[in-house]
This record gives sequence, C-alpha cells and structure tokens, in this order.
Amino acid sequence: MPRKINRSVVGFWRAGFTLIELMVAVAILAVILAAAIPNFTKQIQGGRAEMAAKSFARTVASARAIASQTGRRTLLVVNSTPAGVEGCNTPQWMIVQGTTVLNCMTQADFSSRYEGASVSPATSLTITYLPTGIASNTDAQTYSFVAGNVTKKVTINAGGTADLIL
Repeated sequence: MPRKINRSVVGFWRAGFTLIELMVAVAILAVILAAAIPNFTKQIQGGRAEMAAKSFARTVASARAIASQTGRRTLLVVNSTPAGVEGCNTPQWMIVQGTTVLNCMTQADFSSRYEGASVSPATSLTITYLPTGIASNTDAQTYSFVAGNVTKKVTINAGGTADLIL
C-alpha cells in the first residue's frame, strides 16, 4: 500500500528559500555593509574628536568661572604639573588653585575616554585666570583634537575664553 504524503509538510518545504537565493541575499547584504562601514567609522572618529574638543572647551570655561566665582587666582595647566601640586599623575589638562587640583584629565583617562583621539600641540601651557575671570598671560593658542582623519579645534583666545571650531 502506497504511503500517503502529508501535503502540509510539502507546502512548508516549498515555501522556503533555495540555497542560491540565500547566497544572493547574503552577497547583497555584504555589499551594503562594505559601503556603510567606512562612513560609520568616520562618524565614530568624528564623534570622539568632537567630544574631546568639547570637554577641553568646557574645562577652559570652567577654569574661568571658578576663578570668577571664588575670587581666587586659578590655573589651567595643559600637559604638565606645576611645582608643589600633587594628585593628578601625567595630566592632559587640569584646573588648579594654589596647590589644590580642582579638575584633572589624565592622559590615561583621555586615551580611554576618547579612544584613538590625540591632542596637538603636546607642549606645556599654563593659563592664569585672575579673580575677575580674565586670563592674564595668554596669547591665542589653538589645540587640535584628531581621531582618524577627523580634526576638531579649540582656540583659547587672549582673554582666556575658548572657541570651539567644528
């Protein structure tokens, strides 16, 4: 006696995809991803450079505000540690009043937070904010924050304010 075929099972198998159809779909997906990944990578790098630049600009503004609010001389120090100041090892930048570190971004913190980003120039700079919040010893200085092929800049003006150039 011939075996009876269950038509619902046959219909199920016919509703599926062939191996060739799946391979074509995977190939199309691979082409789309290959086109999208470089743009996605550039966006990530641009975001890291922009976040680092904004963080530095906020630190400049914060140093100025702290000096004005406390009525005390305040230092913004980039890439060095002033004599007698402890509590911030290998700083990228920091805010200092007297010998007290009020804000610190170490180079290690910078590297982990903004992975792949760098700052130039790497020269030391100290900006002294008077109790009025105005910088006393600053010529305009521009810092570039680079991640991949994306660059964002922060210019510290002669008065000690920061301009973010995106």
